[in-house]
Amino acid sequence: MARAGNPPHHRAMRSLYFISASLLRLPRDEVRQAIAGFFRSRAAADTVPPVVICPDGAELPDLAMDARRYGAAIGMESSRDLWRPLMAQPFDRVLVMGSAALLDREEIAIACFIPAAKKTYYDANGGTQDIASWERDIRPDFRPRPVRITPLAKADQQNYIRGVHQWLAAELMAADFGKPMAFGVADPAVSLYTQYRLARDLAQLTNGLQIEAHDAPFSRLIALDGSIVQSPDFHRAIANFVLSINGVHDVLEVGCGSGFLSCYLAASGRYARVLGTDSSPTRIDSARLHAELAGSTASFAEMSMARLDVPDQSFDLTVTSFALEQSGRELGAVLAELRRVTRKFIVLCEPTAEYFPTAPSIWHVQRHGWANSYSADLAGLNYAVRPNLLRQYYNPGALFVIDLQRSENPVIALPQLFRPLMADWPGGVEIEAL
Repeated sequence: MARAGNPPHHRAMRSLYFISASLLRLPRDEVRQAIAGFFRSRAAADTVPPVVICPDGAELPDLAMDARRYGAAIGMESSRDLWRPLMAQPFDRVLVMGSAALLDREEIAIACFIPAAKKTYYDANGGTQDIASWERDIRPDFRPRPVRITPLAKADQQNYIRGVHQWLAAELMAADFGKPMAFGVADPAVSLYTQYRLARDLAQLTNGLQIEAHDAPFSRLIALDGSIVQSPDFHRAIANFVLSINGVHDVLEVGCGSGFLSCYLAASGRYARVLGTDSSPTRIDSARLHAELAGSTASFAEMSMARLDVPDQSFDLTVTSFALEQSGRELGAVLAELRRVTRKFIVLCEPTAEYFPTAPSIWHVQRHGWANSYSADLAGLNYAVRPNLLRQYYNPGALFVIDLQRSENPVIALPQLFRPLMADWPGGVEIEAL
């Protein structure tokens, strides 16, 4: 309680503002007025000058602030020296101002990693969104837990399927109902990803931050029971599948991308070593940053799937997730390399039109030139295949389990991996309400 005659003590309010580069696409006068109005209505609450992160072209009002500029665009990886130090500073609130959430995923993703009591996104039209609604998926808890699935309303499921089928019909008509012509030949020596993608990959699993194929987020998936659902746990489902295989002490992930699966596996605490590899240096940089932000013990190294720089039989288990698709006609050689470095098990989650296809996937896989010769290239190996718990309707992945030790088929030796019902998926499933 304040003493009589003395003014009451108010705790200092410290704010962090992000001004998105997407605003600069709007007319200059409109941008200036929007930024000025944004500061005028909120700066009064700041008892100490706010920290403001903004692009070079942003015109800021004449107010006391600590302005830090980032050039034409901000990125989680490319601008880490700008925003990472802010993680150690106490903020009461983080405010992101942009033109539309879909265009401001870098700023929103960064904001999710800055500690603050309140985080809010403001768009140029005056709309607001609590960033906490995105943060749970942007910053997943990698520790083992059931897969979260949210069923969509029947009408939404039907609209999504109809949209994918309309795309397929348009593709067939454009090809005069002939065979699909591949865009090119997939090659394991050529990386498809040369730009940083961590914010985009985080947004893929977050409803409302990323729209991809067929005007839907990546997280709109077909579940094992055939329903269309929303789930941020695509990688968790694969991790839980791998975690149910006993007798594994170290794991290699080939084609790790931004490191999701490796981080899930490492967080279990079951493995002495989890190593993720990718041929793209930018993807490895993203994976390392992702692991650092998550406090993960997973490690990452740049190497081609066609030539893994590790000794023979280095890992008990090797896993891939939507990586071997890029091996194209070299699938057999890549599989031989995976066998070389693996002692016990290989688990592949890969799209193919050979197993459990949907109508659009038969076209999609061939159109992209993805590897599609698993039955031939796995001939002679002791393997079994099943549908994944969560799959893209137009590009579904099949799960292959290859046992390099035993002659007994994996369906018999590892029955926990092949139970047909969604409720029996390894690690469990949680159904969440819309």
